[in-house]
Amino acid sequence: MRAIGYCIFSILMFLSLDGCGRTDSLPDLVPVTGTVTYRGKPLSHGRLGFAPVDPAQCESAIGVITNGTFSARTTVSSPGVQIGKYRVSVASYKIPEKVDPSAPAAMAPAVSIIPERYGDPMASGLEVDVKPGMTPLTLELTD
Repeated sequence: MRAIGYCIFSILMFLSLDGCGRTDSLPDLVPVTGTVTYRGKPLSHGRLGFAPVDPAQCESAIGVITNGTFSARTTVSSPGVQIGKYRVSVASYKIPEKVDPSAPAAMAPAVSIIPERYGDPMASGLEVDVKPGMTPLTLELTD
């Protein structure tokens, strides 16, 4: 059930980033890239959410993790993140290998491959201060 909530959150977050393709109203965006590891190894796949500490100051952003690396976007057409402080969430799921063969594939329960606290920006303990000229981030996830 929790996995469904995270999926819905991810979809809503992605849809909120569209901005109807407008970039003229966004302040300068800072490239935010980096790596995500879990237990010292690159996280194979997942997503990142950047939730502003002060939503009045900046907009949320999202990143897709592929082979341990990511690049964040504020809107679908605008790579980069607005200057400000963010709480970061990370989610990564897999479908169990042993699933009831009579159940539809779409109904297979997803299982988090990292501790679920990372899926909540308020509980993850991950914070980022986005500034011009910043170096790539390294997010190290632990149990």
